[in-house]
Amino acid sequence: MTYVKRGHNFRKTMRQDTALDVLTEEFDLSGLRPEPFEPTTVEARKWLDLKAKEIGRIDPRHLFYDSERIIYDHKKILPGKMYLFRYNPLHKATLAYYDILPLVLPVEKYRDGFLGINFHYLPVQMRILLLDRLKPFHINAQKMDETTRLRLSYKLLTSFSKLNIVQPTLHRYLYNRFQSRMLQIFPDDWEAALALPCERFVGEAKNIVYRNSKRSIKKW
Repeated sequence: MTYVKRGHNFRKTMRQDTALDVLTEEFDLSGLRPEPFEPTTVEARKWLDLKAKEIGRIDPRHLFYDSERIIYDHKKILPGKMYLFRYNPLHKATLAYYDILPLVLPVEKYRDGFLGINFHYLPVQMRILLLDRLKPFHINAQKMDETTRLRLSYKLLTSFSKLNIVQPTLHRYLYNRFQSRMLQIFPDDWEAALALPCERFVGEAKNIVYRNSKRSIKKW
């Protein structure tokens, strides 16, 4: 039995810590974690970026052993929460590259899927910068827990110039193309999840993806 740190609280669990749990705890202990809904500092972004480089690559399969986070029913997916899942794009033959393990904040739900922000299309520091710019649109400002989410829409994302960093991350996902259950990332793990190197691009190396994403953003 282990104790897993969530924000500033410990809770008892019958499972082993995952790489996400460990990175979240290290971020807590670094003293760089921002207060709920506050932006990260430049120092914190650099720390997370360095951690991502130190970790290098992980086997994401063990993340899905965490039954407390698994979502089995697509109807329970909520816009403004964060999820990780395996995905097989419908039109992959026409895509220059794609991520088969998206880390997504759904923005708008449809009958057959959703439009979402896949943070993996940005390098780590830009992922965190984007999250910081989305934090003002939070729901449940009293506490940072499983009920917290962001109130987002495509119209909102395209209405603010400071959110143009989101452009290369917006992608459509179909439920019938999912290759796994969805792993919910709780809000107090968001920054650590953005730094976790679990992106899996097919077609191009991630550095090329990041370069193309930066080129598509006029100013950030």
